[in-house]
Amino acid sequence: MRISVIFLLILGFAGCSDDSPGDGCIQPDRALEDISSLANIVNSGRVAGRPACIVYSFASIHACKYKGETTYYFTNSASSNSVCVSIAYDCHGDEILNWGTDQASWTAFEAERTEEELLWEKK
Repeated sequence: MRISVIFLLILGFAGCSDDSPGDGCIQPDRALEDISSLANIVNSGRVAGRPACIVYSFASIHACKYKGETTYYFTNSASSNSVCVSIAYDCHGDEILNWGTDQASWTAFEAERTEEELLWEKK
């Protein structure tokens, strides 16, 4: 019995990470399908909740680590609407940063993010 409990504890801790699936984080391999804000960008060419935010060619979505957490960010440099240029989302798809409303925080985000991975680019 004791060995079973120890074995289960070892298995439980071995599966833990900063973004364990049990905390509801969507992992990069599922993000474009399972995070509605990202899926909306890819499928409709618009940013959810911002009908004036058109997604232009060479816009992209990346996954990265920011402050130890999986984070997704959308860049749309061809947009003339400042709130549509760059948006960061947490691993649940909630907006956490917007270049158009807080450029100082966005600059810090650019400097601190790591492990970047391109997930999508509009051709």
